[in-house]
Amino acid sequence: MPKPKLKQPAHLNDPQSFTEFLHEHIIPSQLMAMQVKNISATQVTLQAPVAGPNINIHHTAFAGSIYSVCTLAGWSLAHHGLCLAGIDADVVMGKAEITYLAPINKYIDARISVDEADVEVWLEKLRNKGKGAIAARVEAVEDGQVKAVLEGKLVGVVSAA
Repeated sequence: MPKPKLKQPAHLNDPQSFTEFLHEHIIPSQLMAMQVKNISATQVTLQAPVAGPNINIHHTAFAGSIYSVCTLAGWSLAHHGLCLAGIDADVVMGKAEITYLAPINKYIDARISVDEADVEVWLEKLRNKGKGAIAARVEAVEDGQVKAVLEGKLVGVVSAA
């Protein structure tokens, strides 16, 4: 059975449109009240409140929520780049490791920024070889202080026609 094709965000560079896309296709993003605050070809910021399912017994951000928001920030950047390039590919966080540096008390702001040249190399690998990987470093920031860092590898595989 062929997999269903993802409906693309109505306006790729519009944070609200991309938020709606995430909520429709990745249900935990809605349950966690994630919002896209910024999205471009080289940067994404996702935010989730320290409330509801994102809170732990210490009334700080649940580690699993921090990991999830960071992972989805990376995935969002990769998916957005593929949409802009017109490449139909599946993306996963192929490898990831997170370091928690300090508790997060109000909002999980997961930020990823990549060099445009690295994105172009990744897209060329996808076009020419059908698969490729790009390094991902996502920082969870609160009040200007880095509270957690996820380092990983986003892997893309071009979908079969």
